[in-house]
Amino acid sequence: MKKNILLFLFLITSLSMYSQEEWNQLFSVEANDWAEGDSLGTSSAIADTVAVFGAPGKDSVGAVYVYRGEDDVWEEIQKLTA
Repeated sequence: MKKNILLFLFLITSLSMYSQEEWNQLFSVEANDWAEGDSLGTSSAIADTVAVFGAPGKDSVGAVYVYRGEDDVWEEIQKLTA
């Protein structure tokens, strides 16, 4: 069974995911309300066409951003906060 290892690259304003196969960028996402210190992508999970990324520094209480995608187009569909 062939396994892909995924790498999340944390940039100041966005989060990119790469496959180890050929280190191709699979997708990149950006929070619509990004601010310095949010730490988008500190935690993450992907299942089929849904990806969730934590941002523990968002507004001092943290947030989880939910994205839905197909191919290389991913759209933020919800922001969860405490």
